[in-house]
Amino acid sequence: MATSRYTNRPAVVRHEFRWRDEDLWIDLKGELNTGERNRIRFSGIRIRDGEAAAVDFEQAIFEKTRTWIAAWSLKDDAGQPLPHGDIDVLRALKADLYDLIDDAVTAHAQTVEAASKKASAPLSQTSDAGRQSLISAS
Repeated sequence: MATSRYTNRPAVVRHEFRWRDEDLWIDLKGELNTGERNRIRFSGIRIRDGEAAAVDFEQAIFEKTRTWIAAWSLKDDAGQPLPHGDIDVLRALKADLYDLIDDAVTAHAQTVEAASKKASAPLSQTSDAGRQSLISAS
């Protein structure tokens, strides 16, 4: 895929933390693309034949974590990297470790969203009102 100023570049932000007696890190995506964002938004929604939509909150939480993580330092007993994109691996993590990771992902996502909103402010109301009055006058 071609890159442009309108598409995401694979930038990451490293978050280092200490869990028990071990220094660990996770690399989080600098921002999500539209497909990733929508996958998080709709990941927990389940629709069955003729029934109302139900929300699977566990799926939604793990999808958020999985989508934001680009890499991490977690390894298995043989020293091989644990696959960060595997929801079953996320489910199997010790609860206090997952909480540290989830807290970092949530804080990072909120920071990215706030920066994005600030950088993408809508046109001023004056501009909209001016357009409306020009349209009305014709």
